[in-house]
Amino acid sequence: MILSCYIPNIQIIEYIIPALRLVAVIHIRKATRDDIKTIIHHRIEMIRSMGWSEDMISATETATHKFLQEPWDPSIECYLATYGEQVIGGCAVSFCIAYPSARNPSGRFAYLYNMFVEPEYRGRGIATSLVRHITQLCRERGIEKMTLNDTKMSKGIYEKEGFVRSENYYTKIISECD
Repeated sequence: MILSCYIPNIQIIEYIIPALRLVAVIHIRKATRDDIKTIIHHRIEMIRSMGWSEDMISATETATHKFLQEPWDPSIECYLATYGEQVIGGCAVSFCIAYPSARNPSGRFAYLYNMFVEPEYRGRGIATSLVRHITQLCRERGIEKMTLNDTKMSKGIYEKEGFVRSENYYTKIISECD
């Protein structure tokens, strides 16, 4: 059972661990520069679980480390779920703008990515709580649309939270083109 309470910039989640009959309190907080190592760990473990080659993982780790050493772009935010002092999961969100449409009159949208929960904490509502936290941030900022790419593991979470799969989404890696 998951109970959730939202406080600006922190979400507190209490869940019952059935086997131990305990209530655990999970906090969601915005990441800081002190969390760079954890953010990189989450990113690497997430893409490793997607079956990327070790060469691609290594290149991504290097690029992410370099990116996070630069001044942080204010349109990108990372959030971490903690249990006590231990970080057990996290995600990132980019706040973007495009031309408005009937489905998104403001043109503002959020792109959710880098969702990762440590294996021993999966299935306890941590990822769902992170999604709900980001959804609440979007509401507060007047953002009406959120997009993401899913994995086999996360598909059910996103569908339960109201995401709808799009059949017309394409990606082009410019550096791989002539």
